[in-house]
Formats: sequence, C-alpha cells, structure tokens
Amino acid sequence: MRQLVKAVFVALLVIMFLIFSPITSISSDVLDGKQFVATVDGDQDILTFKNGTFHSSSCDEYGFGPGEYSTQNTERGIAFEATTSSENHGQMVWTGTVEGDSIEGSYHWAKKGWLGTKEKTKAFTGTMNK
Repeated sequence: MRQLVKAVFVALLVIMFLIFSPITSISSDVLDGKQFVATVDGDQDILTFKNGTFHSSSCDEYGFGPGEYSTQNTERGIAFEATTSSENHGQMVWTGTVEGDSIEGSYHWAKKGWLGTKEKTKAFTGTMNK
C-alpha cells in the first residue's frame, strides 16, 4: 500500500512538472487567427498567423509568401519562429514573442548574390488588430 501511495505521488509530481513547466512546446497553430499591426523600421506592416503559417504584408512586393511557424510557451508569452522565402530575394527568419495583445521580435533577411550574401536584421513591435 505504501509503495502504491508513493508511486501515485511521484506520478502527480511528474504531471505537475509537465503542466507547469515554464518552457513547453505547444501546438504550432496556437496563434492562428491572430493579426498584428506592427512597426518595422518606421514602416507599418500587417503580421498574420493563419493555417499554421506566418505572413508579412510588407514583404509581398518582394515575393515573400507565407511560411510555417512554430511556437513555444515561455515565461514572457508565446515565442514563435517562422521562415519565409522569395525566389528572387532570399529568406527571412522571423522570431518573436506574443504576450497578450502585443507582439515584438525581429527578422533576419539573407539574400545570396554574386558578391556574397547580403544580410539585414530589423526589430518590430506591434499590437493585435481587432
């Protein structure tokens, strides 16, 4: 009987650890349906999470379409990472955190060319578009 009580106690501790751990992976579509009005380098952008993908409206003119995103629970909110690609303009890796109605993060843009790879990193902040 004592071993059964001990086993149940240990099982409950493990379950509590998994549930209340500060960093846990979560479903990648947890941000789906959310849209944010963000400021990137002084310009307005619409960042959209839809059907497991991330999209930046200001990148449309460069041929960047939606890219898959992943998420993780953190102490600060929901961290995400997304990669978008353009046939002519390279690849962008977006990382950030959504906390309540706010989003903040950065992107890293890399474009390979004849003279090497051009790279640019910019920060963004924004609020949910309701």
